[in-house]
Amino acid sequence: MEPEIFSTFNATKLYRGAYDYFENGKQYSTESFEIFENKQEHFYYFKADVLGRAPTGEVLSFKIDYKISSRYAPIAVRVEKHLGKRKAVETYTFDVKENLVKYNFFSEDEMGEIELHTKHKIHIATPAICTSLLFLKSKRFQNTGVNTFVTLVSHNRWKYEGEPERRGISIERISGTPIDIFMGGKRLKCVKYQMKGQDLTSEVTDQTIEKDVPFLDLYLSKHLTIPYRITDPQGNKLYEMKYFNYLVDSER
Repeated sequence: MEPEIFSTFNATKLYRGAYDYFENGKQYSTESFEIFENKQEHFYYFKADVLGRAPTGEVLSFKIDYKISSRYAPIAVRVEKHLGKRKAVETYTFDVKENLVKYNFFSEDEMGEIELHTKHKIHIATPAICTSLLFLKSKRFQNTGVNTFVTLVSHNRWKYEGEPERRGISIERISGTPIDIFMGGKRLKCVKYQMKGQDLTSEVTDQTIEKDVPFLDLYLSKHLTIPYRITDPQGNKLYEMKYFNYLVDSER
């Protein structure tokens, strides 16, 4: 993948922000991000950095580049991860006309490459929360009932274990109108959704929700599917916006 594919030339920076990650009520990681728009070439570019620590105490970091079309179809994705002296890179490039996803994995010891065919728009799961819900605008969303989407999830960490796995995501809108939440002493308007995930063994046709899969509550801003907060079924914070700056007037 050529570095130029993530160029910000002629692009406008729309937003910048950060998240805190929580586990058992304690912060364990942070994410900072910037979002650009290129109106001439009709794409958005998400750039994120996630920083935390592994159980060994070593610094664990991720750099994520995520490029989507103005219609929210993925164009290219790159995930670079570091743990101490270890490094691995994953890339995804899309051929929309051929319904083809090209996946590459690189590390110091090995590499892997595979092409995946899909009949549906596919979302790419990354460690970044700012890109986690982009699929919501990839097709017409039904405000009543359950909506289903397909995502690719990689289990390759420091060596190539195999091709990314297709998974299904079920999303339901809970609040009919925007609701108020409070963060950092500020009142914010958002829309609440619930999400369930389920494994897929083939292309999605007619999905049902698995009853034993825990759900997540999503509190979405009106900007590019950016979530303000994500909580577990008990209401415990998993991810929360630390700050979010609008750099231009935008309703996107």
